[in-house]
Amino acid sequence: MKLKTEWFIRFQQEARTHLGEIDEALKKLDWKREGQARSAEEKEAEASQIKPLFVKAHNIKGTAAMLGLEELAAKAMELETLWWEAVENPDCLNESLRAKAEADLIELNRMVEAIQPSEVNSTNPI
Repeated sequence: MKLKTEWFIRFQQEARTHLGEIDEALKKLDWKREGQARSAEEKEAEASQIKPLFVKAHNIKGTAAMLGLEELAAKAMELETLWWEAVENPDCLNESLRAKAEADLIELNRMVEAIQPSEVNSTNPI
C-alpha cells in the first residue's frame, strides 16, 4: 500500500525536532567518569532528565515502525534502550554511553534525512 507523502514529511519534521532536543540534552547531562560516586538525589535528578529522552526515542521508534521504516525503527530502539537503561541505572552515565548515544544520533539523523516519501511502501494497514 502506498502511504501518504504528508505522513512521511510530518514524521521527518517531528523526528528532526526530537533528535535535536536529544542532542541538546546530551550536552547538558552530567557525564560522570566511571567509578565516581553519585548520591541518591543526584541519581533521581539524572533519571528525571533522562526519561524525556527515552520518550522521544520511543516516539521515533513507534512512528517509524508504523510507517514501515523498519531499519530506522530498529536504530531508534537502540537509542530507546540506551536511555531506559540509564533511567534504571544512572551510574551508567559515562563517556562510553555518551559516545554510543552520539553515534546513534548521527545515524538516526542520516536515516531520517534519507527518507524519500514518494518511494516508500508499507504493508502496515493504516
